[in-house]
Amino acid sequence: MTRTRIVSALMLGAVLSLTVPAGAADTPTAGQPGRAGMMARMQQFLGLTDDQVSAIVALRQAQAPARKQVWQAMRDARSTLRTLALTGDDQAAIEAKTAEVQQLQAEMLALNVKMLQDMAPLLTQEQREKLASVKPWAHRRRPAPAAPSS
Repeated sequence: MTRTRIVSALMLGAVLSLTVPAGAADTPTAGQPGRAGMMARMQQFLGLTDDQVSAIVALRQAQAPARKQVWQAMRDARSTLRTLALTGDDQAAIEAKTAEVQQLQAEMLALNVKMLQDMAPLLTQEQREKLASVKPWAHRRRPAPAAPSS
């Protein structure tokens, strides 16, 4: 799997980061911060019914423990890899840690794909097409900093 495909798939996770605290999905509003707000925006964007929102939240909550475990392991492995790259001369350790990070990225990708597959039957054809057209992380892009004046 190429780096571009891994990064693209991980960015898809932004669309899938929909865990809503219990009860928060009952009255979502677009102005809510955090995950509840993301779910509200997704509901509005796709035109999801309350039943669809509840089902998606349930899917997300069922996957949350595995996602958290992989994310924490990936965070730790990346930190160790950064330290090895900056301070270590042990190329074998760097390569082993790099392979571990890549494996964890593949696991996160698999979780993202599973979530999409589980969501698909809950959505109408139009909703699936609209969700497929979303460019992951587009909502998080910030403008480039202004060039320093000379």
